Amino acid sequence: MNLQPIDWAILAALFALPLAAAWLSRKYIKGVADFLVAGRSVGRYLGLGSDSMQAMGAVTILAYWQMNYKAGFAGQWWYLLTPMAGILVALTGWGIYRFRETRAMTLGQLVGMRYGERARIFFGAIAYLAGVVNMGIFPAVGAGFFVYYCGLPEVLPLGSVELPTTLLVMLIFVGAAVLLCLWGGQVALMVTDFLQSLFVNAMLVGIAVVVFRMFTWEQFADAYQSAPNGEALLNPFHAEGVSEFDQKFFFIFVYYWMIYSVLSWSPNSMLVSSARDAHEGRMMRVMLHVRNLAMMGLGLFLLPLAAFVLMHHPDFASEAAMVTTAIGNIANEQVQSQMLTPAAVAQILPAGLLGAFAGVVLFSFITTHDTYLLSWGSLLIQDVIIPLRGKPLSPEQHLRWLRILVLFVAAFIIAFSLMFIQVDNIFMFMDISASLYTGAAGVVLLGALYWRRGTRTAAWVTMIVGLGLSIVGFVYRSLDPSFLDGRIMAFWVSVVCIVLYVVVSLLGKDPGFDLDALLHRAPGTKRRPWRLGPEVRRGDRVLIPAIYVLVGLFLLLHLAIGAYNWRYDIPVESWISFWPIYLYVMFGLGALFLIWITIGGFRDLFRLFRNLRVEVVDELDDGR
Repeated sequence: MNLQPIDWAILAALFALPLAAAWLSRKYIKGVADFLVAGRSVGRYLGLGSDSMQAMGAVTILAYWQMNYKAGFAGQWWYLLTPMAGILVALTGWGIYRFRETRAMTLGQLVGMRYGERARIFFGAIAYLAGVVNMGIFPAVGAGFFVYYCGLPEVLPLGSVELPTTLLVMLIFVGAAVLLCLWGGQVALMVTDFLQSLFVNAMLVGIAVVVFRMFTWEQFADAYQSAPNGEALLNPFHAEGVSEFDQKFFFIFVYYWMIYSVLSWSPNSMLVSSARDAHEGRMMRVMLHVRNLAMMGLGLFLLPLAAFVLMHHPDFASEAAMVTTAIGNIANEQVQSQMLTPAAVAQILPAGLLGAFAGVVLFSFITTHDTYLLSWGSLLIQDVIIPLRGKPLSPEQHLRWLRILVLFVAAFIIAFSLMFIQVDNIFMFMDISASLYTGAAGVVLLGALYWRRGTRTAAWVTMIVGLGLSIVGFVYRSLDPSFLDGRIMAFWVSVVCIVLYVVVSLLGKDPGFDLDALLHRAPGTKRRPWRLGPEVRRGDRVLIPAIYVLVGLFLLLHLAIGAYNWRYDIPVESWISFWPIYLYVMFGLGALFLIWITIGGFRDLFRLFRNLRVEVVDELDDGR
């Protein structure tokens, strides 16, 4: 067992924190709007805490660790494009701004407004199916992460029966996530996710300090240079084909998730619906990507690199042998690849910090699960059951059904985790399972908000074909792992869906939809969120240009180095000199950003409580 008594004491205290906060937040739930979208009173920094935590679940940490261990420093060079692109897209308000203007609580409600109730039911059904399958591996992967990180035995004897430890961890952690949802809905999630994000961000900075002190840069350079593909792991322009996480992987990520599916993922869209207004929703997403640029280069990037050094440098041969022994009994190759870095990190961190990082794993597990449980459970009741029923529920019935469906989703994902055998990288599985509906949802939702000519027929054809293509790809990939990976498959499904939606809409004779009514605008109103219009607050008139400058500097550096390499082919020695500078710069940015979002988050938290105390409940505001 890797954890000492002090580590377990720290972990127990951290486990109690979100449960206590959620219990205390129950009194703020007065109606359905409070339970689902926190009374639409959430500020950007509070929303940022929740968004960043649900995006950085235990399964996501493992996915990034698996990716960065395989791709090395070179992968980080191309990863930098994703938050920079995300910032630029979010500043335009693409998708997010107009969705918040509709005042829809769920994506299915938007589909119903634009394409009719039957389309809403079909959309809600396939979104729910894709969502629960996508998160179906979360409990098993997250619990396995915790078990191998903590060095727990694989089975626990209970009398004459041996209980798998991962099952016990799943039940405890998913049970905690369920309690958070049942007690306080979106209000509880906002409060607990924010408090947990403060701890996690501080830990990422603290872990960076430990790694910088434990490993010298000479050890990093020696380990990577001596590896079979060492140059490709250091030089991003020589990384093609070394692993599946190359330039193509990141460019498709930018297109698919930052642009095409910017609005498609229900857990993210519910946070936008919770924002105070459309501008605040836009800035919430902008700050999320700024946070990713500043903070993700720390724990999610640095620790797998340190794990690589530990496994390949002769100075750490004894620690590497312990890691090899710890994961040696795992038969599944993908699971073994996932658990290598957690087992190595357990050899890197000292007592105390080891327990604190176990708290990071715990928080990451709970926050992703509680957000997804609430999102997919509410989507099923809001967009499938109530429309099929044909009449609204009373507020008491509505809240009761929301809680029942949270329990149903939790039971399903535990059962799925126990039965499913993973054959792909985490990111690839998440992409292809999500594309069961995001492949079509991207163009259907964006078309609903931006194109008057988009028709009901086009939406139906696109959703049916997108679902069919994704199911075929999902099944074929399970049978033949050498087939197109999940990200490439999702890309081609989206291309087919865009063509179908546009062609079928143009073939129709629909005179055009009234977008002004959908967006609650006066006829003929033109809004350009990328400009500093009257809705932009005073502080943002300084902040937004400053963000443009920051992103511009990063892009200029990226392009300048790329152009120079194209002309002269930068030697690996130059990259060895570049990467420590990059790490120290990102460490400084991360520390500054932690202070910034902590101050802003507490301000938003107090505002949320103040608004919820004095709000007048509208029983008709229930997403009907």
